Amino acid sequence: MKPAVFFLSHLFLFFSILLVMMAFQGAIWLQLFSQFPSPCLWLTFIVYGAFYRQLPETIALTYITSLIAAPFVNIPIGLMLACNSILMVLLLIIKSRFMVSKPIFLSLLTLLITLLFPVTHYILSMIIESNPIQNFEFFSWIISALLTALFSVALFQFYIWFDSIMAKSWPSELGRY
Repeated sequence: MKPAVFFLSHLFLFFSILLVMMAFQGAIWLQLFSQFPSPCLWLTFIVYGAFYRQLPETIALTYITSLIAAPFVNIPIGLMLACNSILMVLLLIIKSRFMVSKPIFLSLLTLLITLLFPVTHYILSMIIESNPIQNFEFFSWIISALLTALFSVALFQFYIWFDSIMAKSWPSELGRY
């Protein structure tokens, strides 16, 4: 009983962090920087989950992250789940090919995933939605990707610190750095 309560409290606190970050991205960022593109902070959760969690936990993390983030970024939940699932599979493929647990590697992966998210969103929007995306905002996309990569360095350190406090074990192929 005690490990289940500990696991659920860890998940609750972890997703509370995501909720606070999404509130920052969706509300506070807009108040401080107006129409300047915001970073895609939820993608750091998906990258972290793909590299520091086992497969079932990664899938659950991606789905719950998509459900929490969708209202904040104004994307339909089904489309958000599809985009994030495709990106999660891509991350798992990258993880199976080569694995480096350094923050700069994870930041570069976050940059890659943030650059790929609008592309997958655009393609899936054309396929799935009856009213697809009409304009593709290129510069907003690039600035958002760069900001996400910058924020991810500190966020990954925070996630690792949080997991160490909660005594979360990592997959066996990873070592602490």
